[in-house]
Amino acid sequence: MPQTQDKLMLRLPDGLREKIRAAAKASRRSMNAEVIFHLLQALESPNTSRSIGAGHHPDH
Repeated sequence: MPQTQDKLMLRLPDGLREKIRAAAKASRRSMNAEVIFHLLQALESPNTSRSIGAGHHPDH
């Protein structure tokens, strides 16, 4: 069964792409896998989850 995936284009601040590349190389992951890993870590963190969606209204 094929896995569906969403695509997201991002603008990265200067130097962030290189930091992601270096981190991915050190952890032996692709850059995509590295970004996904860190996003999931941030979203699953109890301290971060409270700020995600701050100011977001479900009706909008």
